[in-house]
Amino acid sequence: MSEAKDIDDSLEFLRYFEKNTENPDLGTLIREKISANKKSLNLLSCKLQEEDFKSIAGFGPIKFLSFLNLDQTGLNSVGLQSLSASDCFCNLENLSLANNNLDDEALFFLSKCRALTHLKSLDISSNEIGSLGAKVLALSEGMINLKQLNFSYNRLEPLGIKSLVDSTLGRQLTNMNLRDTGIGEKGLKFLAQSPPLEKIVYIDLSDNGLTGEGMEALARSRVFPNLKTLILNNNHLGDDGVYAMAESPMLENLEKLIMRNNGLTTDSALSLSKSKTMTRLQTLDLNNNDLRAEGVKALADSSNMKYLETLDLGENKVGPKGAEALAKSSYFT
Repeated sequence: MSEAKDIDDSLEFLRYFEKNTENPDLGTLIREKISANKKSLNLLSCKLQEEDFKSIAGFGPIKFLSFLNLDQTGLNSVGLQSLSASDCFCNLENLSLANNNLDDEALFFLSKCRALTHLKSLDISSNEIGSLGAKVLALSEGMINLKQLNFSYNRLEPLGIKSLVDSTLGRQLTNMNLRDTGIGEKGLKFLAQSPPLEKIVYIDLSDNGLTGEGMEALARSRVFPNLKTLILNNNHLGDDGVYAMAESPMLENLEKLIMRNNGLTTDSALSLSKSKTMTRLQTLDLNNNDLRAEGVKALADSSNMKYLETLDLGENKVGPKGAEALAKSSYFT
């Protein structure tokens, strides 16, 4: 029996899955989850078996997808091996594999896939990937158009970060999410020692145990010369870390800075208000720190805030005087 040539070819479509999978409902599920234009398939939270992924890999029309979401489907290395060995990814631009059971072996199979030449965005967050997985992905030669990589909530640790930023793949990225990846101070210093990653405009380094010392090393570098968005939530930067950032020429193009819960005080607000390089901020989020009224007034009176569109100073003990300073500021309307 010939394989279905199009997902609209209902009878052939269903017969394919009846013949090639032990799950008789798989064909029906895919028909329900596919987009109207047949370019997007969202299987989020649909629990699948290893054999299901093998069947999907062999189904011809899947290769016309540009977006595929397999988050929380139970995908493991065996399932990803089947998918990576086929040509089902050949037109994908966005692939999301978050919150599954993917480990370093799974990343090895993905790195060997030759059908990912159109891929622009890859989400492999919340898996079981370590430094070896980061290294094998970094050595991949097939993802020549990848721009956005979400590695958050894995255990890359310093060596994994080093492998990534030292690679050709790392140098072609524009967006990196490295939240809660175990970077630590050592990983931050590896970043600082890296040649400039000139294409990076967005990086999330939240929840990595970063301190002022590590940030000082990063701020002295030129690793992110074109950075526009920097997210550093839930670290331990302190006022010393913010002072180093405020003095850094590397951050002269920064437009969005988010530093929630970092132990910041009035001194951090003063550093930002007096910075000679950080003068283009459009979004500033300092929620859950300890800036108090004096720090808020310093920001409210600073011309560095003239382009600001979004400001979050919640949970900072601003008080009536701080609120009054914001209300009277010529930079906040």
